[in-house]
Amino acid sequence: MHREPRIFEENRERIEKYITGIVNNIDCKLYAIYANPEHVHFLISRAANIDEESLANKIAESSSKFINENRLCGNNFQ
Repeated sequence: MHREPRIFEENRERIEKYITGIVNNIDCKLYAIYANPEHVHFLISRAANIDEESLANKIAESSSKFINENRLCGNNFQ
């Protein structure tokens, strides 16, 4: 998979804060996050009531929708 640098520095903090909110809203704990230009790294401890796949899907779907609706990365972000 080829990754393009689509997360611009001026939008990085806003994206990180949004993902932090997603994690908090599903009763998980976020310890660290950093949005690189091509992708995001984060360290989370998940709640017992959600599995890893569901957690990853929730973060990916919600953050992609937020980024695209607010046009934070130009073209369609996935």
